[in-house]
Amino acid sequence: MVVAVGVAATGAAARGAVVGDPARPAELPGLVAAAYQRGERDITIAPGTYALPAGANGGITLEHWKDAVLRAPGVVLIFAETGRRPLRFDGCANVLFQGATLRLAAAPDTQGRITALGVDAQGKYCDWQIDTGYSTDFKPQKSCFDVVDQQTRRLKVQTGDMGPSAIDPLGAGLYRMHFAHGLAHVAAGDWLVTRAAGGSVICHVDNSTNVTLKDLTLQNGGFATLFETGGGGNHFLHCTITYGPKPAGATEEEVLSCGADGFHSVGTTQGPDIEDCDFQGVYHDDCIAIHGTFQEVISATGNQVVLKRGGHYAPQDPIRFSDDQGFFAQAACAAVQELGGPDHHVQITLDQPLAVPAKAKADNPNHCGRGFKILRCHLGNTRSRGILVKADDGIIDGCTIEGCGMSAISIGPEYYWNEADYSWNVTVSNNTIRACVKNDGNQGALWVHGDGAIGNRHIVIKNNTFDGNYGQYLLRLEWADGLEITGNQILHPCPLPRKDPGELLHLAHAHNVQLRDNVVQDLAPGAAVLVGVHADVEGLVNPDATGIGPRK
Repeated sequence: MVVAVGVAATGAAARGAVVGDPARPAELPGLVAAAYQRGERDITIAPGTYALPAGANGGITLEHWKDAVLRAPGVVLIFAETGRRPLRFDGCANVLFQGATLRLAAAPDTQGRITALGVDAQGKYCDWQIDTGYSTDFKPQKSCFDVVDQQTRRLKVQTGDMGPSAIDPLGAGLYRMHFAHGLAHVAAGDWLVTRAAGGSVICHVDNSTNVTLKDLTLQNGGFATLFETGGGGNHFLHCTITYGPKPAGATEEEVLSCGADGFHSVGTTQGPDIEDCDFQGVYHDDCIAIHGTFQEVISATGNQVVLKRGGHYAPQDPIRFSDDQGFFAQAACAAVQELGGPDHHVQITLDQPLAVPAKAKADNPNHCGRGFKILRCHLGNTRSRGILVKADDGIIDGCTIEGCGMSAISIGPEYYWNEADYSWNVTVSNNTIRACVKNDGNQGALWVHGDGAIGNRHIVIKNNTFDGNYGQYLLRLEWADGLEITGNQILHPCPLPRKDPGELLHLAHAHNVQLRDNVVQDLAPGAAVLVGVHADVEGLVNPDATGIGPRK
């Protein structure tokens, strides 16, 4: 069967065209495109496994689809193509894709066990044996390794990223690695995992609006299993990002799900709606990241500002400016002029003069994913952050976030990565955050951060449960005007002994902070200071036990 109309796809009458034959997988992309071109708007892929080849027929692109449904219940799409995004929605609007399992044929990472620990003339070393069937195609001197506990198959507490100072092949996938910072808390039998050559994004939603991806299972993702750029108002519902099956010849199951981020959103006018999604396995970077892009200020005079090329600006748009020396301001765009020339810089006329410093950064908050929703998701077990957001008017509610190497939730810009912007009007509520900051660092299980300016505005943290989190701080809240921390339950904090007792709540570079009805249970004596307040905090309400303290 190649093309049929009105044929049952899963035992029930199909509502439109049914396309595809698993015995001839290379034909599928063309059949899907042809069905839409001849006017079909409810299309079903016939069930079965399609091993799509590399090359021209190796991916499916929905180009400028409008008001259409593509159904794929019982369908497995395996993509051998690694040179481009194999499933792409390009300039689409009002499209639903539902039901498929999507898999890159090869995982973009590799794994192996520590077989021995020892000391030689170069210092402490471990011998690492790549698991049978897993990739040996990685860059030894540029690789970063993370430790997965042999018992729990989760990232190991008090380890974090490990960069080898030397790595020597011993033959047949066996390597001896020295680490400049030692090998504390690792044991023979633990896994070391790292990135390897392989595919990148599985599904790319590009410059599209109101695209809905529903009931999908995605395996072996590289950078951003799900990737969203431009457009906005897209929906990601009941999706599972997880590890793939064992490679051919392997005896060990995969422990990794993704070579970097599970979901990555850049530059949307309306942020993603992510609901009831499950992130399984180990991630090499953030589970969810949402942001825009900064442009460097080349010059500023009066109400004329020249920006480095890039970005999205139009009359009436807001523009935010900040630097790492305390400057923060917002104005409206009155006019935009492309300057041309080799640098293609952009001149912005503002609605008011601003004393913007040179080397400051600018961004349009209307292109950072404002209005995002992350609801009832389960995620974590990542070497980095569970959720990293740099956008306005968002909500993170009802999620369970467990076992992150760094913060469970991180809010605010990162100048180093050129990712914008400061966040306004974000609510974090009714979440369970458990056993995060496994690297035992200073990020905080929930971290509101900035780069030298008080640019975040009105961040609400309410009715969350924090259970057994590690690290120097539980809540690290900085560079913000307007913080509301109310009704949170803090259970079993600071489970590891520390030389520095740390702080459950660390406040710095913050104005107008409200603390109410936050309850702490099972705090070991001397394990942590309840509230640490930096000298530049202004407008703190209820800093004593009425704001945060043991249950009465």
